[in-house]
Parts: sequence; C-alpha cells; structure tokens
Amino acid sequence: MLVSAILGIIEEDTGKCHFWNAEHPFQILYRDGKTNYMENSVSMNKIGFVGEADLFILRESQRTISP
Repeated sequence: MLVSAILGIIEEDTGKCHFWNAEHPFQILYRDGKTNYMENSVSMNKIGFVGEADLFILRESQRTISP
C-alpha cells in the first residue's frame, strides 16, 4: 500500500513553516482572495514505496507566512 501525506511544522513566533510532501497534492495558501501554491515539487516518494535506496530523497521546504 502507498500513502501520500504532508507533514508540516509552524513556528508560531516567527511564522516560519517547514514542510515535507510525500507525493500529495501541493498545499495552497489562501490570503486576501488570492491563492498561491506553497511549493512546486514533492519532497519524497509516497510512504510505502519500495525501491532503490538511492531513490529515497527527503527535501524540506520552507516558507514564512504572516499571521
């Protein structure tokens, strides 16, 4: 079984978001009637993916948002 997921951590005092995307649809930030994708690529393969060890790549994305 394969699972897509997004894991995110928000630093409330700074507004900095750290997130990882395992082939899930990109998260969208909606502000002032406008939408923006928070990232433009996936961070890793789906959870449960079995394959070559060198294919497992984990990249952290960051973005700072205002309250």
